[in-house]
Amino acid sequence: MVREKDMIIEAFTREEGRVSFFAPGIRHVSSRRAGHLETLMETNLVLVSSKRGNSLSEARVIKTFPMLRTDYDRLEVVYDIVKTLRHYTGEGQGDTKLYDVVINCLTCANESKETPRFLREIVAVQLLRFLGALPDLYSCTHCRKRLKANDFSFKSHERGFWCSDCGEEKDEIMTAVVKIIRIFLAGNEKIFKLQISDGVLQRLRQISLELLRAQGGVAK
Repeated sequence: MVREKDMIIEAFTREEGRVSFFAPGIRHVSSRRAGHLETLMETNLVLVSSKRGNSLSEARVIKTFPMLRTDYDRLEVVYDIVKTLRHYTGEGQGDTKLYDVVINCLTCANESKETPRFLREIVAVQLLRFLGALPDLYSCTHCRKRLKANDFSFKSHERGFWCSDCGEEKDEIMTAVVKIIRIFLAGNEKIFKLQISDGVLQRLRQISLELLRAQGGVAK
């Protein structure tokens, strides 16, 4: 039974992915752990198994992201990331690289003078990698020949890139889209300094959303 001062909290963790746990007395005014469990914080959690499932034993904040709470534009970008993770990841599905990319994106949104518009896409690309839903970025999905610059397009219902030899019209913007995806997958901090045109970003968003939706949501 969850009492008035208790809470069921959901967190995205490095080892276990998305987890839910019981936090007894966390709503109490005198709770010393409440300040370590606020939204959009990186916290070291110690959970123990109980009849109720996972129960909170200890919590210690590692990193706060104060600017995310005071700037609406930053908050909007970050909540897009949170909603994407919650919808497309299941409990107990951990991936350290995905977690580290999320933390780097939160850090960038918190510290940058101007938050990059493509943080959600960085996370989406890593999430597609984790789900095994990222199409081949080097070969035609149909004939398996190597993709040539400015000579292929994205085929939605096949969820992959097709070369012009396989009957698809050339979509020259796809070369830039694939290049950006490859850079995102590398995951180094230089990605936050990229300059991405509106057209490329729009197509990248469209493709990543189509691929994620094809996976279906796991969260209710």
